[in-house]
Amino acid sequence: MIGDAIGAAIGTDCELEPSAVRRCLRTSLSRRRYPVLNQLNGLKVLIDHACLSQDEVDRKEEICGDVEHLVRLSRHFDSPLHFTPQQLGTTLAQVFILRSEILDTLDLQPWNTAIQQLYLSEQMFTLRQGYYESIRGLYYLYDDFNDRTIHCNQALQMASAEATAFFIRVLEAFGNIDSFRP
Repeated sequence: MIGDAIGAAIGTDCELEPSAVRRCLRTSLSRRRYPVLNQLNGLKVLIDHACLSQDEVDRKEEICGDVEHLVRLSRHFDSPLHFTPQQLGTTLAQVFILRSEILDTLDLQPWNTAIQQLYLSEQMFTLRQGYYESIRGLYYLYDDFNDRTIHCNQALQMASAEATAFFIRVLEAFGNIDSFRP
């Protein structure tokens, strides 16, 4: 019943099996032109599921393509108030920690980007340099400072501060990454 509602909402047949939902999301992302923020969130869900799933399916190429696409889109979108550094950083940290076998095939190093994004996430909710750089382009007259999405994302970054700190500690344990610390 819920699968039918999801399928009707996105215009395809959809079941609630994890693989069917993943396939439905991938098909939906590839066939439709969604706004960039929705594409980023969809890619994040696909990567998180692929990293955390316990099935034995080899998704090496799938994860690599999704990670590179996510990082490229995030840099292009460049809106840390809407797709937060915490969202990107935790996803890349999961790839680095849980799927380390794919690191050789990626053009980028996920731990570099992950640690930078996680440090930026800490700066965003502690009102340090990252926060002020991100609000530099907002306009008071356009009511940008009253955007509920921005406030919700700030609250989510604060709420996940312990998880962010945990990921930073784990990533720092893999090497001398002190050069990224602000």
